[in-house]
Amino acid sequence: MAADEDNDTLELDHKMARLPELAEAVQVYYSSSDRALTISDTTKGNPDRLGSTGPRTLTNLPHKITLVDCRNVDETKPELSDSRHQYYRKRPEVVADVRQVLAGMPPDRIPNRIFIPEKRSYRISAR
Repeated sequence: MAADEDNDTLELDHKMARLPELAEAVQVYYSSSDRALTISDTTKGNPDRLGSTGPRTLTNLPHKITLVDCRNVDETKPELSDSRHQYYRKRPEVVADVRQVLAGMPPDRIPNRIFIPEKRSYRISAR
């Protein structure tokens, strides 16, 4: 969730490409308006962050990996200190989504998600 990790990390064996071999499923929660990750990208000269953009490419991305776009549910208070980075623990929509994942609900049956085929991603809707 909101991973401050290179967006190519799921492609390269020396990073996290082998993670799906160890897990039954992998969830990647990300938000393009996560300002903390934009700051990390800019100040450290990092490549784009996994938690901002999701994976760099969908080509050869294992089907065990589910992408969850949180751009519509990343606003938290106080905005200045959270920088839209605390959504994974402060937004009830995201917490409810994570609970469903942990309960073993299949990705396509989790309420409040919309599938975006061209992104191979689910988007959580604000309530």
